[in-house]
Amino acid sequence: LVEVLRQKGIFEKTIFVLTADHAMARVEHHLTIDGVLQDLRYDVYQTTRFTMVEEWGAFESNFWRGRRRNLDRLYNALALWGGNSDALVYLKGQQRDGERPVIEASWDLRPDDENLHHYEVGGTHVDVVEKLLLYSPGIGMVVTHPGEDRFEIHSASGNSQIVRRIHDDGTVLYRYDILAGEDPLRYATEPALAPFVNTGEWLDHRRWLELTCTLHFPDALHRLVNSFDSKRSGDLHLIAHDDWDFTPHFGSKHVLVGSHGGLNRHHSIVPIMFYGPGVRPVQLLTGRTVDVVPTLLNLVGITADPNQISGVPLDIIE
Repeated sequence: LVEVLRQKGIFEKTIFVLTADHAMARVEHHLTIDGVLQDLRYDVYQTTRFTMVEEWGAFESNFWRGRRRNLDRLYNALALWGGNSDALVYLKGQQRDGERPVIEASWDLRPDDENLHHYEVGGTHVDVVEKLLLYSPGIGMVVTHPGEDRFEIHSASGNSQIVRRIHDDGTVLYRYDILAGEDPLRYATEPALAPFVNTGEWLDHRRWLELTCTLHFPDALHRLVNSFDSKRSGDLHLIAHDDWDFTPHFGSKHVLVGSHGGLNRHHSIVPIMFYGPGVRPVQLLTGRTVDVVPTLLNLVGITADPNQISGVPLDIIE
């Protein structure tokens, strides 16, 4: 490619970018979230099915066909998994009158935090988060969104919370606190991070990125919070434990031996390299893949509108 560009006389005018959308890690164990929910006595709508090919697995999306009232009548849970090592779980919301049984259940109701910890299923009330964590070591974290700018991370050994503050100028700040037990993200045991955990310290998301980019769960605060920012976000965000994925049971365990989608660095860290006119020789500590487009726009003289595009230009321009 380089030789062709030189022959054409445009090599010195060309900007090269090398990056990837995600990384990959080997997995040894598989857990089917649809199966988990069925075992826990939910009526699960199966959202994905496999079409098997000899050498690889092909995925086909499945979507609801039929009357809305049948969806309400037949199902109270569904799971969407993506990247294989994370999944979004949606539960039909329930409304109770005090301690009385459920008086209304509908997909139009979003289950609140109280509902998730006292959910009626199979004739009894359960703590959905606790049941998921007890079911299998393959579920490493269950993340919930109990308040407008509050997010809780639950693991078998401890719980923590992320609190977000958005200023009028668009600045986004995060605070990170351990609620009980061990820190699910392991930040509290890191010397460079300990001064900012459980201290009420507010840092912007770029500072948290710099502090965590070399750790096992890089940039986790910003990534988890963003996963709940869509109106179509799940009620629960499940993160697989290292070496596990959420491949559906109808896929052969020998098909998918690698996975991504989780929070750990093996799923997350990718190269971002620029070369060409206007690029200064510098090595940056970190960036995000969403920074590639605004950086390229700046290199060709276009200023990205921060209201129209994610990311910021990387400091690589001469």
